[in-house]
This record gives sequence, C-alpha cells and structure tokens, in this order.
Amino acid sequence: MHEVGEVYDRNEFFLPELLLSAEAMQAGASAIAPYLKHESGASARETAVIGVVEGDVHDIGKNLVAMMLEVEGCVVVDLGHNVPAKRFFEEAEERNARVVGLSTMMTTTLPFMRDTIKLVRTMESNPLIIVGGAPLSEALARELGADGYGENAAKAPELVESLIK
Repeated sequence: MHEVGEVYDRNEFFLPELLLSAEAMQAGASAIAPYLKHESGASARETAVIGVVEGDVHDIGKNLVAMMLEVEGCVVVDLGHNVPAKRFFEEAEERNARVVGLSTMMTTTLPFMRDTIKLVRTMESNPLIIVGGAPLSEALARELGADGYGENAAKAPELVESLIK
C-alpha cells in the first residue's frame, strides 16, 4: 500500500486503482490473519472498541488496526465507520473495554473525535484512548485528549501494549 500511495502521488494511479489495491490488501491480510500467532502480552484478552468517528467512512486503516490487535490476542469490537460518540461510549461501557480506538482520515471530523474523547473520559472505568489517521499527529492527539497516537496500523499493538503497562 505504501508503494501504491507513491504511485498515486505521482498521478500514475487514480482512485479506482487505489481502491482496488486496498481491497486486494485487505483480502490478503484477512487470508493470513488466522495463521498469525500472538505472544501473550499485556494486551492479550483485553477488549478494544474501535471505529471511525462520525462523519467519516474511510475504514481501511481501522480494519488493519482491528486485525493487528486481534492477532496480538485482543478482543476487538469493531463498530465500523461513521460512529457517533454515544455509540463508542455505550459499547465501551457495556463491554468493559480497556481500550477505545478512534480513526479518521478527514480534518472535518476532528471536532467529532474531540467530542468522542470527552464523552469517553466521563466513564468510571477510564479506558485508554488511542487515535490514528491522516490528519493526526502526536501533538494533535495529545491536544484532543487521547492517551496515544499511532502513525500506522502496524504500530497499534505496540502502542496498546505500552499504554497498558
């Protein structure tokens, strides 16, 4: 996908090729996920509620994070995309989630992400909040009130592990 992104940036690929590549990558990742073994770490058997915040339907990164966390032994509750703050709160509370993961690819949805973080912060169980997506950075994640930021899906398990410890 990194290579596809570079080709896209050079205007040699267009949106249809980008989407086809993403679908192929997801199919491949789904095919190998059952064969990946996890090491028991702090995140093993913890519950993570994840989703794309309200106003955004871009879920490729979120899907990869879900798979990576599952491979590490996390129980993942994937809420999908365009998820309102209240739904994150209710699912995290109902499932006693240790982690809430929020994703967005659009700057226009950052106010929804901020609102979701504020609402989740009112939970007695105080779950860890991780965020990721194109418009975010470590500094912006802190400003929004998140506990952690992942610049890509591959770093999600390590991020969760470090925050839990």
